[in-house]
Amino acid sequence: MLQRNTIPSTPRPVAVNGVWRLVVVAWVVSFAILLFDLADGTLYLGDTDDVLRALQIRELLRSGNWFDRTLPFISMPEPYVSPWSRLVDLPYLVVAKGLALVVGDEAGLKAAFLIWPPVMLAGYCLLVVSIIKEMLPEGKVLGTPVLVVTVLAMALSIWEFSPGRIDHHNVQLLAILFIFWGLIRWTYRSAVVAAVAVVVSMAVGLELLPLVAVVLATISGSWILRRSGIEKFYAGFGFAILICAPLAGLLLIGFRGLTATECDAFSAPYIAGLMAYGVLTILTAALLAQSGPRVRSFALLFAAFAFLVLLAFSFPLCLSGPYHMVDPLSRALWLERLAQEHSILIYFQKGYFPHLLTLAVLMAVLVLASPVIRSTWQSGKSGTPIVFAVAVGSLILACLQTRYIRFPMALIPLFIPVALAAINDRPRFAVQLLAGSVAILAALGWTLHLAIPVKPGKVALADFLSYAACKDADMSAIKQLAPGRVMAPMAVGLDLVTHLPPGVTIAGIPFHRSSPGMRRIFETFVQVDPHDRRQAAAPFDYVALCRFEAPEEFADALPLAALSRGGDWPGLIRLTEPKRQLQVFKIDHTRFQ
Repeated sequence: MLQRNTIPSTPRPVAVNGVWRLVVVAWVVSFAILLFDLADGTLYLGDTDDVLRALQIRELLRSGNWFDRTLPFISMPEPYVSPWSRLVDLPYLVVAKGLALVVGDEAGLKAAFLIWPPVMLAGYCLLVVSIIKEMLPEGKVLGTPVLVVTVLAMALSIWEFSPGRIDHHNVQLLAILFIFWGLIRWTYRSAVVAAVAVVVSMAVGLELLPLVAVVLATISGSWILRRSGIEKFYAGFGFAILICAPLAGLLLIGFRGLTATECDAFSAPYIAGLMAYGVLTILTAALLAQSGPRVRSFALLFAAFAFLVLLAFSFPLCLSGPYHMVDPLSRALWLERLAQEHSILIYFQKGYFPHLLTLAVLMAVLVLASPVIRSTWQSGKSGTPIVFAVAVGSLILACLQTRYIRFPMALIPLFIPVALAAINDRPRFAVQLLAGSVAILAALGWTLHLAIPVKPGKVALADFLSYAACKDADMSAIKQLAPGRVMAPMAVGLDLVTHLPPGVTIAGIPFHRSSPGMRRIFETFVQVDPHDRRQAAAPFDYVALCRFEAPEEFADALPLAALSRGGDWPGLIRLTEPKRQLQVFKIDHTRFQ
């Protein structure tokens, strides 16, 4: 519960034992949440990215080539180069190498996948407790019951740290919390921590780019307004970004990566943008130290606009976004059919009302916490209001594209203790504020519900290329193949990878950089035109897929429908029995239809 603290001070003293007690409580509750996730043997958030990350780390262990992120088992037939950061691979590599001395390479790697995410969770809990204690109004302390409620509200983000959840999103959550910690402390040293975390967040993945932009803009805005303590923070933040951005580039992607344009990964455009911000910050801090808000705002906005125009002309390809390489066919049959790539309007369309209720609760937390944030801003403190602005931005971002839902689920519950403090101080006003917000949300939600009626999802044959996997199938036929390229559905390809003999590769995986391979997969399995089908299959030697009961509405006139039922196809020579789950064929290109 929230109680009065009898010794208010600024900065407030921290009882070390009390902090660690709360951290232990947070970690125990979090670990219980992890156990709940593991209960059925399947990770709630587990997805293709975990499989790909494991394959990337295995390849790094095999080759030892830090800067080469080519995955040799994928041939589209173009080489597949992963956009993912070695920074995420590094701790798994270190832990696996250490454990390999005792249990062997394979067991060591598997253990590393299970051990490291919960270890990161301990750091996550420490940051959560530290941030909440700093954000609470003067005279309030964080009680155990409130902390437990807060951690439970973060369940979705905590599942990012489940054993085996080795995707980069858990590192992103740590990075954004380090940014928050640096902002709330609002010192020169914490500015350096926040700046390093900004660079790390960008190096790990670009999902946080919009929120990083909010951080950079609000810090600059605080400097324009000459907020208390901003001068040292601003200079330290800009200097650290200027140093860390190119250094991270050299360490993670090498000199060649520093000059490469990869719009979906940490590369020249983003490093240049961060360095430009650092230069701009240092120059304005030095040259306009005595200037007022008007001069500062004009100079900063003019220079920022000039830098952005220069970046746009220098890297025009990135104006098309990170998915510019996805061809129209792959976009239509794969990308646009992913719910995470759409706004929350898809929740109305699919009837995902619990998801909408969750977003409404998150919004209510922000509304209830807003009076405290306003008072904090008026008292001269800038860090907590900036953190609040980023949390609001994360909710807006999730509403615009649902793939970002993990961020508000991690950031907004931090304000639950603040919201409870506001209710405790002014209960009547809090009720009025909440009632007005609920009325507005209910009216908006009902209007959208009427405008967007629930429609049952219509399954397309192409959908089975992403979901019809066969993890438990007998893979012996694959292991006996002579060197060559295998045309297989994306999901099946992921299951085949660990069983491929030397010299055998798959066509593609369900990932945007694999668009050339996915296009050939779609054209081979579900396109009507035989000419396009033959051209798509020309670079490949085999076809492999798993049997599944395709709905009767899909005729056998398409290869995927026919082969999935155990049938044959002109030009495909059987290498397995029709009744086996895994179907493997050799392509006779002279007869292939």
